[in-house]
Amino acid sequence: MTLKFCRTISLLGFRPWGDLGGLTSYTTKTGRIVWFPKSPPQRAPSPAQQAIRNMFRQVAAAWQGLTPAQRDDWKKAIKYSRTSLDPYHNFVYFYRKRNLGRLRTLERQSGVKLFIPPASVPP
Repeated sequence: MTLKFCRTISLLGFRPWGDLGGLTSYTTKTGRIVWFPKSPPQRAPSPAQQAIRNMFRQVAAAWQGLTPAQRDDWKKAIKYSRTSLDPYHNFVYFYRKRNLGRLRTLERQSGVKLFIPPASVPP
């Protein structure tokens, strides 16, 4: 990419990092944007990586399995309690950690009863 283009998108507030098409970019400590061709993985995912990916697939499936009313309850609870995470990420936290004390506090603060489906794999 040209230096002029990179400066222009930085002035517009666009700070690229990660993959974009066939390119990968990051911003250096000095603020310079570096672009280079995307490189494929060198080896297959490790069993630990596969376990983490499967865990997040399970959480996403659990969120999708909630009824619209149950998802709305999560949205209301987060809105009323003013937590910094959005409803989905709060659901991920509580689904994985099963921290019932914090969940009950969130319910008490918001006045909304929340549903968490049982986990098929222990956290």
